[in-house]
Amino acid sequence: MPEQQRQRIVSLVREFDQQGDHRTGSRVDQKSGDWLCAQIHKAGGQAKKKHFSLPLVHVDTCKLGLGDTIMDGVPLFDCLFPEINYISGTVGEIGSSAEIGIIVAPPQAESEQVKRLHQARLANQHQAIVVVTDSRFPKDGIALQNAEHYPAPFGPAVIQVANSHWPVIELAMQEREVLSIWLQASRTSGKAFNIQTLVEGSDLSLAPVIIMTPRSGWWNSTSERAGGLVCFLEMIRKALVCTGERSLFFLANSGHELHHAGLAAFLSERPGVEKSAYLWVHLGANFAAASPIGARLQFSDDVLKHGFIDLLKSFKPPAYEIKPHAVRAVGEARNIHDAGGRYLSILAGNDLFHHPADRWPAAVNLDNLYEWARVFENLVPQLVRKDSFKL
Repeated sequence: MPEQQRQRIVSLVREFDQQGDHRTGSRVDQKSGDWLCAQIHKAGGQAKKKHFSLPLVHVDTCKLGLGDTIMDGVPLFDCLFPEINYISGTVGEIGSSAEIGIIVAPPQAESEQVKRLHQARLANQHQAIVVVTDSRFPKDGIALQNAEHYPAPFGPAVIQVANSHWPVIELAMQEREVLSIWLQASRTSGKAFNIQTLVEGSDLSLAPVIIMTPRSGWWNSTSERAGGLVCFLEMIRKALVCTGERSLFFLANSGHELHHAGLAAFLSERPGVEKSAYLWVHLGANFAAASPIGARLQFSDDVLKHGFIDLLKSFKPPAYEIKPHAVRAVGEARNIHDAGGRYLSILAGNDLFHHPADRWPAAVNLDNLYEWARVFENLVPQLVRKDSFKL
């Protein structure tokens, strides 16, 4: 990779990191979107903002108290907020008779702890639930859960706290002590925006390829989002100097952490586009993360799988595994999977997933990012050809 390109990638990651908390609809989300539009223009493309409406959560107070210990928390964004801003009750494990249920859980939705949390929320047997960040994450800071039910909040108030508070909470559970919760939060109508860029091919009758990446997330989300954004921009640069028959439509969505709200808005305006697009390329989460090493590739069919693996033979990509295409995809690719569309997708694990410590430079593996950027940049000449990846 040329040194100029390496320096450009480093600058992109550093600038994204320095923007702050990339939560959907926030001031930083708007600033970050303007920044991404400027990067597209700098590459020679035309960026279009597409606004969509959604409720925005505003948290005025979220604290927990055990004796003299006061803990800062963050509510789940898809729970119901109490009309009375104060809750008090005995603490115990979720599923117990305790008034306030406690669980230690990571932020990964597929984990058994999060599935158990979901069942406890459905049962609605506690006045409130406290989620303590799993001990595998740094003790200070909260690894937040995505709001998978953001369009339809439900269940009791759920407060997330850092693992540094676990010793105090664990002792309180043993003694069935009383926990106090102060939660004042509300939902108001708001807006966020996706960013779209079209690079036309020579035959506009052909269905386009859609290349999408999320651009929002909890906290700085540096290694979580950096891979997708860098590859997204490098692919735009390549597409603008690459001749071919098929158009490429680039889509950077806000609303990732809120049940893919931005992608859902895009799909609702284009009924059936999941299947009418020639295929989707999903540049997902974490494949720029320093740990663990290794990406997960997801394909809708063997033609895409074999074609992409053939491309990888020309490079030295980091370790990867292939998810069977009969298994439901994760990340934004799941929306396409569920609708029966064609897709290839990359994402990975992250030891700092949804945690404030996901920051530049320690959380980012630049060598991996450089190599994946080369791979996806060189995927573009295949994507624009009329017969590439044809079933």
